[in-house]
Amino acid sequence: MPLIAEAFSSAVRPVLRGRFGAVAAAHPLAVAAGQELLTHGGTAADAAIAAQAVLCVIMPDACGLGGDMLALVHAPRAVLRAVNGTGAAPMRLQQVSDDGPHSITVPGIVDAWCALSSRYGKVSLARALEPAIRLALAGVRISDLLSATLDKHRERLFRGGAGNWVLFEARAGSRIAQPELGA
Repeated sequence: MPLIAEAFSSAVRPVLRGRFGAVAAAHPLAVAAGQELLTHGGTAADAAIAAQAVLCVIMPDACGLGGDMLALVHAPRAVLRAVNGTGAAPMRLQQVSDDGPHSITVPGIVDAWCALSSRYGKVSLARALEPAIRLALAGVRISDLLSATLDKHRERLFRGGAGNWVLFEARAGSRIAQPELGA
């Protein structure tokens, strides 16, 4: 059954219990993606990747492929490990600003997914990304918050090269597919 991106209408989010584990995320579709992976034999690492990838599709104002990831992993009968997916700053960085090339590090999220998947996953990284890919290709509804954020930062994002981003074509409530992201 495909996931459908709709607004989560309940003000009260129910507590769900299951035999395969639990997933907590900022959006119910991310939770559903994580649960899908757990239900189909994935590990908590696989579920975390799936949930985070979905958030990159439906909440790009909060996280995205150009971002970072930190994970603490406590595998059974193993030492607690950290996966640091924060990007490195340029070696000779002299100043930091809140806009332009001096405001960012090298994105680390995708490399962290690869490390987390290869070390702690049971399914392929491609399988963990399937729910996010489905949503990107099928389209997601643009939330009021995302629409307002895009409007607020439009000029800055255009200066940074995002002028062709498909999400700028959408209004709050409309459904927009992101085939390039899905690919």
